[in-house]
Amino acid sequence: MSAISPEDRALRCSAYDCPNNWSVSREGYRPLCQYHAWEPQHEWPRITEQLLREIAFKSGKVTTPAKHLSPAEKMEILNRLRTVLSASSRENMDHKAWAKRLQARHEAGQTLSQNQIRCYRAALRMTDAHDEGAAF
Repeated sequence: MSAISPEDRALRCSAYDCPNNWSVSREGYRPLCQYHAWEPQHEWPRITEQLLREIAFKSGKVTTPAKHLSPAEKMEILNRLRTVLSASSRENMDHKAWAKRLQARHEAGQTLSQNQIRCYRAALRMTDAHDEGAAF
């Protein structure tokens, strides 16, 4: 975002990061735009975010507006995550599969960096004759 001159800043809505100029002056409040002036202060961040999204959408920087999920959609996503992260899937997971893949590539003759070799050997608790005295 470009720097705002002090003159322009004086015209801006006083809600943090609001892109609009102020248009409403209410007693007890700093000058606000029409969107923030009549809403409770705890709602201002949500309003500002929506205004910024609308500007981005209109400018073509965003191709679709953000989708707000219903509570049912949120629960469906959480249930799918629970299934993926369930205890049974964690028990069957091979946490050293990455090391075994590197080992297979190395044994197949592919060139690996010394760090890749050192890491997969450490993970699989492998030692070479020349590694016997080395500590990881």
